[in-house]
Amino acid sequence: MLLICYGFMFFIGIFALVRGRITIANKQIVGDRARVIGFLLILPIPLVFVLSAVAVMPYMEPGLTMDDLTAISNDLALQMLPYELLIVLSTVGLTIYLVYSAPQNPPPSRPVTTVSTYSAPMTGGAVPEVMTLAEAARYLRLSEQEVLDLIMSRRLHATQFGKEWRITKYNLDNMLNESENDEA
Repeated sequence: MLLICYGFMFFIGIFALVRGRITIANKQIVGDRARVIGFLLILPIPLVFVLSAVAVMPYMEPGLTMDDLTAISNDLALQMLPYELLIVLSTVGLTIYLVYSAPQNPPPSRPVTTVSTYSAPMTGGAVPEVMTLAEAARYLRLSEQEVLDLIMSRRLHATQFGKEWRITKYNLDNMLNESENDEA
């Protein structure tokens, strides 16, 4: 049973670590927090491996037969069970804490009445009223991940359509003005 739990945690952890984004309990977690959750979910397998290796070391002697090793491993498996359960429960507990302490998804924004057909990169021309994540990142001179982190932390108001984000110039300018007012 623990082996199935380890496998399930491992694959979810790899997914969160590689993708940098995970949705748990109707919360979309992105960036470093998602990667930390992924790392935590992967961690039990190496921890149990190291713990098992350390526990087996005192029994390793020359001339052990396969039957001896089987008997030793069966005895150690029962002795290791409380430690394995502690590792799994700690990992799950930390993951739950990180999920529920994450900022809420941004609320849906008000409908935007101005629609821009702008698709060219911003090179000194007109700035569109509604921008994609990439356009907003260029406008703010930040990475797309940093803009997404601003959205997830509710510092920047945006609307999500499927997997795509739309951010109004008005909201970007408001966020910049609020940042300037906070510094003053």
